[in-house]
Amino acid sequence: MRRYCPECGETSIWEKVRRTEEFAIEDETMDIEVELLICKRCGAEYEDMNSTYDPYLLAQEEFKRRKAEK
Repeated sequence: MRRYCPECGETSIWEKVRRTEEFAIEDETMDIEVELLICKRCGAEYEDMNSTYDPYLLAQEEFKRRKAEK
């Protein structure tokens, strides 16, 4: 997909990737998969604001699940 990049100021091809990042909520840390768009020209990374995938919601759900197990 082609989009304007606010980082390099060019319209370039963007790639959608998923990777694992660490989230911390209170005393818990957990690895959650995040979805990012990466500018192929400069490497800038942004969340896709049009995506329905919400890693923050997944982290909250995992936190609640862990608390319920204790």
